[in-house]
Amino acid sequence: MKKTLLSTIGALMFTSTAFAGGFQLSEYTTTGIGRAFAGAGVVGDDYSAIAFNPAGMALNHSGIQGGVSMVNLYSNVHGEVVDSVDAHGDKEGKIRKPNFVPHIFGQYEVNPCWRIGAGIYTPYGFSLDYNDSFYGLSHANKTEIAAVNYALAVSYSIVPELTIGAGVIAQTLEAKLTNSVTTAVPPSANNHSDMHARSFDVTGNVGILYQPTKTTRFGLSYNGKGDHKLKGHHQLAYPGYFGYGDVDAHLVLPEYLLLSAYHQTGKWGLSASAKRSRWSRFKTLDIYSTAVHSSGARLPVGAVNENWKDTWTLSAGTDYYYSDDLTYRFGIAYDETGVKSAKYRTARLPDADRWILGVGGSYQLTPKVVLDLAYAHMFMKTAKSCNTNPRGDSTFYARYRSQINIVSATLQYNF
Repeated sequence: MKKTLLSTIGALMFTSTAFAGGFQLSEYTTTGIGRAFAGAGVVGDDYSAIAFNPAGMALNHSGIQGGVSMVNLYSNVHGEVVDSVDAHGDKEGKIRKPNFVPHIFGQYEVNPCWRIGAGIYTPYGFSLDYNDSFYGLSHANKTEIAAVNYALAVSYSIVPELTIGAGVIAQTLEAKLTNSVTTAVPPSANNHSDMHARSFDVTGNVGILYQPTKTTRFGLSYNGKGDHKLKGHHQLAYPGYFGYGDVDAHLVLPEYLLLSAYHQTGKWGLSASAKRSRWSRFKTLDIYSTAVHSSGARLPVGAVNENWKDTWTLSAGTDYYYSDDLTYRFGIAYDETGVKSAKYRTARLPDADRWILGVGGSYQLTPKVVLDLAYAHMFMKTAKSCNTNPRGDSTFYARYRSQINIVSATLQYNF
């Protein structure tokens, strides 16, 4: 019984590693996807500045937009799990998981100086589902994480060349995590760990927009951290034991700085962005559960050593204004992962550095309605894992070959 309980605790610690940061998303702007997110908040061709840089609302008048992005992850996995007894599994697995990211923004021009706006979007999200024969199901089976922002923002133009903006954000976080407890494949009714937890926090963003000329502008913005104390329930089963209880954990979603620029020359618009995200906040994760022992005591599962690093996202893009009704977009970006090495890469979040190529376009359907379409492909660097659980009795070895496709569509209506 003692050995089984210790193995269970080890499995729970792998469950918690889903909170290692998930994917930091920017897929709530179709025009931005077409430019690989270059010029975020300062191009002025949609209403998503509310999320990136609220001062950028000054670039539009009044309107609303709604859209959805499909983020589709493909990954082939090869490796094995080695515990204190033996190696397990068929040494390969797959992830095929589409994720849908809806988004809606709107703003109103109070007068030439003031704008107010609102938005609902997903700044952090990740979802994966390994196939039933995956050799690492004791480390991860299904993972769903989503943070949703409900934002209100305002901007004020001090002079035509200088605008400031600020927003308040109500942020919800939800996580659903499953894995098998023993090395049996697949998980069964008497061999599983299921956790579902939620949290709520209030944060915000501020920004500044400087326009030295009508065709050149720069933006700098700060997005605050989200400090989440997750609470939920946990169901645990293994041969001879069934437990149901409460689970709680603490997670800080990082703050970031975003610098963007845009310049138009003739029919071409040139844009660039640099974002610095403070993932180094995520060193360890403590998780507690009352389901791991029949007494119902709140037991510490342990401190998972994540040891993430701060990251850069660098992007450059261009718009070609073919006509008054039609615009084409292209972009390229390099996006770092917070995972320092294979030692810290888990089955829950097999993230890696990536290159992003984007293409897109906008078409003026009517004088007030614009259709935006975009596609982006993420070339993921081959990622290795040799992650040992905190008890030191099980090691997950893997080589991930992954890619991500993004398709996005948005309708804008200008008042």
